[in-house]
Amino acid sequence: MRGGRSLIAPSSDEFCLPREVFELGLKQGPLLVYLYLICRKSLKHGADEMSYAVIGKAVGLCEKTVRAHLHTLADTGFIRTEHHGQAFSYSLCPIQYKVQEHHSMTPRSRWISRKQAWITGEEFDAVFPLPNAVFQLCLKAGELLVYIYLHYQKGARSGQCWPSYATIGAAVGMGRKTVQKHVHSLIDEGVIQAEDTMVRWKNGRSYNGSLLYTVKPIEQILKKHEKEFLPESIFFRVEIAYLAFANAWNADDYAGAIRWGERYLQGVEDYYTGNFNRADLLASALDKIGTHTRLSVATVLASGYLHEKQPEKCLRLMESLDGGEMNAKQVGDCVKNLCNVHAHYNLDTEPLLLRFWEEITQPTPTKERGEERRTVFLQVGAGMFEGSFVRTESDEPDFVRHAYIVFLPLREKCELGIAAQILETEDAAKLEVLLSKAEKLENLPGHVLAHALRHGAQFPLRNRPLTIEQMDLLAGGIAREKDELYELAGQTARAELPDSPQGLGWARGLCMAALKVCPWKEIDAETGLLLARTFARVEKAYLPVCYAGEMLTAENLLLLPPLHRFGWYCAQAFETLDAGDAAGYVRLLREGLAVCEGAKDMVEFLIDHTLGLKTPSEELKAMAEQIRAVLEKFPLGDPAVVALKQSEAYQKVAYLIEGTAPPIVGGLSQ
Repeated sequence: MRGGRSLIAPSSDEFCLPREVFELGLKQGPLLVYLYLICRKSLKHGADEMSYAVIGKAVGLCEKTVRAHLHTLADTGFIRTEHHGQAFSYSLCPIQYKVQEHHSMTPRSRWISRKQAWITGEEFDAVFPLPNAVFQLCLKAGELLVYIYLHYQKGARSGQCWPSYATIGAAVGMGRKTVQKHVHSLIDEGVIQAEDTMVRWKNGRSYNGSLLYTVKPIEQILKKHEKEFLPESIFFRVEIAYLAFANAWNADDYAGAIRWGERYLQGVEDYYTGNFNRADLLASALDKIGTHTRLSVATVLASGYLHEKQPEKCLRLMESLDGGEMNAKQVGDCVKNLCNVHAHYNLDTEPLLLRFWEEITQPTPTKERGEERRTVFLQVGAGMFEGSFVRTESDEPDFVRHAYIVFLPLREKCELGIAAQILETEDAAKLEVLLSKAEKLENLPGHVLAHALRHGAQFPLRNRPLTIEQMDLLAGGIAREKDELYELAGQTARAELPDSPQGLGWARGLCMAALKVCPWKEIDAETGLLLARTFARVEKAYLPVCYAGEMLTAENLLLLPPLHRFGWYCAQAFETLDAGDAAGYVRLLREGLAVCEGAKDMVEFLIDHTLGLKTPSEELKAMAEQIRAVLEKFPLGDPAVVALKQSEAYQKVAYLIEGTAPPIVGGLSQ
């Protein structure tokens, strides 16, 4: 399947706490309420009005106690509140200045080791993730606080930790026996496991160590107790179904993801149609009922249907969605799903595609959001036109047709529709007509433009001149497919060069793009030499058209861009080589390197692969040795050395003495 799979981000089900949260000196009641307020703030509910009853249900406290703890937090500067009768709104205050000087805990490897911004705007050295659902376990206040601390201490992979009762008590403001009581309750509830440990001292005696705690995954706890806790509640139909769906999807359990995803979508529908007991909302708050979450689950669920070979369900689900409500990522997931359905099944996707395009391009809720959706649609769709993908797509199981064909119905609406038409056409004249229909040529995938050029389309198009920047951008798009670019460069080498400046400019663009992406240390000799000769040939024709003759002299070349400076020397070098002067060829390449250091790999390639240079005559070898001996007798910068380097004899063997490095004055090459 094209495009891989989407992940349900774990961060959507977690909030983060700095490690200092247990070093604030808060007692257990205010600390627990404070942790819940952080959770709600992380979920972007902090600005909403909240009731004391909702907090009490979440943390296992009565409304009166919650109100007292909120006053404590406000009086001590942890929160700012505005009361509205039985409800209130709040904001969190900075806490770093409140942290106790003595830090009894150190960061663990799973923490973020670099500075990270927290929701108060402060930066902390380490934070740890905590599942939002901890406040939906119906635990008593003390049990919940101990459970949160064990989550803080546990290893990310093992789920285990071994803090002592005293350590836990110091962090959460409890006595040792109280901690022990809550630990036993958590074990009885089935949310943690505990094992005895032994500590062996140097004297050989063994003593009981701290308990080894295993904190069970919270989704496992919730699913296990689903029938026990509010079996038909809207909370389980929405929140737990979402959590189970995300867990199953991230574990590649597509059948499980489908089961839970369908249950979640039905739960959301029940919520908005009122098909639930409203008293359920007193026991727990719903966070996964928004349009964004619903669409995220739906678009991923559609992918799950394809994994399980259920394309009809995939199409029906996507037909029920409104593209105008989606964000960019959801649009991208839908495009991948449509392409996969079209490529592997004989189903009609045209009506859905046309409707989807109209919806996502609407300026809803803002013009910017509509533009974002359109951009992602084009970007993801362009991936179906990549040459490497198109060439290997037919090897996939159940291949029916190329994925890009799905965009044909958009031929009058966007560049992807035109691109699909181009790949289905081989007539040069028709290809030129199709290219002329593209509003923005740069939106055409590189493989599509390369296809048109390979089949003889004249480019740039008549009556549609391009700037040099546009040419470089288009050539760069083709350069993503190196083989196609090399093929086009070879096509340029075999054909007569265009007479028009536009044609020469395009040939220049292709050559420049080829030189920039060419792996000179790896490319085969035939292809590399062809690219170099084509570049030299194009530069020889292009430079006199764009620059006055007086600019194309050795003393004025420095006013040209680097690759054009090198191109001037390269063109002369090949002319010199073709005239039989190998030494002059090397000298000119080395002089070109002196004015364009970026051409080093190319020059080394040409020296290594040009016939005759690696096997110089015995006469040249002897001359090189004689000159080397003379150079060794004189110090660097001696006038005799300078004069020798300027001699014709030295120039013939300079590459044997100095290699491909640019010419230097005085002494041997270092």
